[in-house]
Amino acid sequence: GLIWKQCAEGLSGAGCATGSPTTFNWQKALQQAANANFAGSSLWRLPNKNELASLIERRCVDPTINTRFFPNTPSNWFWSSSPANQSNVAWFVDFNHGGIARASSARYARLVRGGQ
Repeated sequence: GLIWKQCAEGLSGAGCATGSPTTFNWQKALQQAANANFAGSSLWRLPNKNELASLIERRCVDPTINTRFFPNTPSNWFWSSSPANQSNVAWFVDFNHGGIARASSARYARLVRGGQ
């Protein structure tokens, strides 16, 4: 029931080939999602860690995501909206190896919204 933005933030166009993927600290990634207006909707948000982890495709490597549906995805870490137990630390999903961990440094963002 979720609708995923095909391109990582900073990328756009056919095959997500325009622009450069952008990294954010967690607070900026949350703000980016809150300010997003794309495809006629302003209801975009960062996915929680389980939603984001559902995109991991174990049959794919470098990145561990289906690039047919999510082209030009960096083989790197993406923020979730799920906070960890420390201030300014959140969970992320690693689309290089398919792991989940906590961090506070710059990461990429992919947005999601609820289905119709």
